Amino acid sequence: MKTLNESFNSISVKKGEKFAIELGENPSTGFQWGVDVSKGRAEFNYSSFKRPKGPMAVGAGGKRKFVFTATEAGDVEITAEYKRAWEGEAAQTQKFKVSVK
Repeated sequence: MKTLNESFNSISVKKGEKFAIELGENPSTGFQWGVDVSKGRAEFNYSSFKRPKGPMAVGAGGKRKFVFTATEAGDVEITAEYKRAWEGEAAQTQKFKVSVK
């Protein structure tokens, strides 16, 4: 599965293929990533969070992974916002481009 991240934000996939976006997140601060398909069509499948293992991991950040399926040919743009639910503005915004063949 092809995976996008903060420094790799553009890929090409085939129609019906799954792809992922993986971003650093620390939910203990109240911040979480949310995603929105802002252009084109892609189906959101699921989100998971993986934190580091070990005794020093309490309160540590980890990786949030969003998995999508490319549902039709064309260009897809996904916008990710890192924010606290009770605050209006995002602390960080990332855009990802997926070309579906």
